[in-house]
Amino acid sequence: MKSLSRKPGDCKIQAKDTKYNDATRRGLDWLDENQPVTLKEYARSTTARYLWGRGYTLTATLIKEIHRPQSFREICRGVSALATMGIYYPAVTHYIKTKQKDSKLEDIYDRTYALIALADLEVSCPGECQRIIKDFDSTWEHPGTTALIIISLMKQSELTGTDHTDFIRKKSDWLLSRMQENGGWKFIATSNLVMQALIMAGRSGEIGQSIKWLLKEQNDNGSWGKNNGDITATAQSLITLALYIDA
Repeated sequence: MKSLSRKPGDCKIQAKDTKYNDATRRGLDWLDENQPVTLKEYARSTTARYLWGRGYTLTATLIKEIHRPQSFREICRGVSALATMGIYYPAVTHYIKTKQKDSKLEDIYDRTYALIALADLEVSCPGECQRIIKDFDSTWEHPGTTALIIISLMKQSELTGTDHTDFIRKKSDWLLSRMQENGGWKFIATSNLVMQALIMAGRSGEIGQSIKWLLKEQNDNGSWGKNNGDITATAQSLITLALYIDA
């Protein structure tokens, strides 16, 4: 069971295999050359750089972006990125908790990102975890959505010790059954979320083919994604590789 959260200073992943060293170096170099624009891009780039030991170069801008008008989901992503580096903001924590409690979030993506952010902030929400399990139906049965639910429950379980094993095992089995022949899940964004969820659920031994596919999907310039590279796709791919190597 792996989390994206780390202690401050404990940030550098050591890749023993040269193919990972080369892929990650080229990916990080590409990120260094391309400036994020959205809060989502800042959040993902900051986390990827941090996990691979590239420092805190985007942290100040990320903090500024969080305090600008943003969607609830984007704020949660930004908060998680800062919490990964050990940076916490009580006022923002209170805002997410209040939004979750008072507005009774209905969108499953807002619900999962709130749970993930609060878990990264070390705030447990056992009641909301149970509600998501109870509310689960076929409308959420898409690889990316199911992966986010698994990630949120895994992160919350680390805090509460609540056992969601049966639910997570069944949903992980379903995700593995949806893997395409090449090892991916159709889109690079979806594939990264699914791989991260499976790694966190203790299923990293079953996605070797997916990791090979991910490495093959890297562009010649070091990035991942369409049109010669996408910041979020590249950062998410680097995060996936960091989790896989550290599993």
